[in-house]
Amino acid sequence: MHAHKLNRCRGQVSLEYVVVVGLVLAACVPVWLLAQDRISSAQTELDAATAQASVDSLVKAADWAALSGYPARRTVDIELPHSIEAALVEGREVRIIFRGSSGLTEAYGVSEANLTGAIPTGGLKAKLVVAASESQPGNVTIGLVG
Repeated sequence: MHAHKLNRCRGQVSLEYVVVVGLVLAACVPVWLLAQDRISSAQTELDAATAQASVDSLVKAADWAALSGYPARRTVDIELPHSIEAALVEGREVRIIFRGSSGLTEAYGVSEANLTGAIPTGGLKAKLVVAASESQPGNVTIGLVG
């Protein structure tokens, strides 16, 4: 009879441990979810800052090349966001579109020059040449170095 009473106490202690572990896990899940949300938001902000800095450097180089005229050319190193969807050079606009925590997000810049060319989306870093056009004053071409 003494052994039966001892097993019953062990069972009760095990049940209490399971309850305590369950409560600790239940308290940790919201903290983990909040941390994941903050990390995702921080990554989106970092991607936005990276994309905007790249767009700004391209627009600045394009404006300089257009004002300087042919044979002005400048090499620009840019970084692209981890979640890049597209990079566009159209008319006077430079746009980098990437996926953020709340969907598609865009970094955008407008140049004084008419722009042609492309920005590669294959890597996270690119070395681009921004050059004034010889045949069409005021036009600037953006492309890969090489």
